[in-house]
Amino acid sequence: AVRVDATTPTLEMRRALEEDGIALPDEAALLALSEAFNERLRASREMSSTSTRTFQHGHASWMDAFNEIDVDHNGAITFDEFRRVVRAKLKFGQDELPPRQLKALWVALDVDDSDAIRVDEMMLFLKGSVSGLQRKRREALQRAAPVTLAPATDTAPSSEAPPAAGTSAQPPPAVLTSHTPARDARGAPRHAI
Repeated sequence: AVRVDATTPTLEMRRALEEDGIALPDEAALLALSEAFNERLRASREMSSTSTRTFQHGHASWMDAFNEIDVDHNGAITFDEFRRVVRAKLKFGQDELPPRQLKALWVALDVDDSDAIRVDEMMLFLKGSVSGLQRKRREALQRAAPVTLAPATDTAPSSEAPPAAGTSAQPPPAVLTSHTPARDARGAPRHAI
């Protein structure tokens, strides 16, 4: 049986990084890290005399790479599995990828803050699809936005006469709204990644 360590939740890592002023890797940094990971995976496979893995478009097979990292084979990578592979198998030293930067990379890859990286999240990273990671983060934020009932507001001028004196107007009906970040001029939600 493979030992699986308890890991710090991604949201806690995200908050701690923000408090310490550590930024998540930007697009250029993610692309560079993706290339470095692919190169290290390729070198690791070439060193293995028993490796029968395939290569696609100059990159290691994405599913094989994920399966190598997912040591307990549960379909998701924990931070501890990720860290062990980065340090032991891919041989990234702490001088090349300091612990805080490793955590920042983890937070950037765990786009849905699920405390695990799933196959699709890892594959987007290994394929260098930063836009795919950003899209998945936006989708996760939209799914996570709390939904509440709020009174409807009517900003258009009313063609109806005001209620007669002594009568009360009906309160506006409640509508389902989502608390999302600021909206653009068209009313579409804006998300920062």
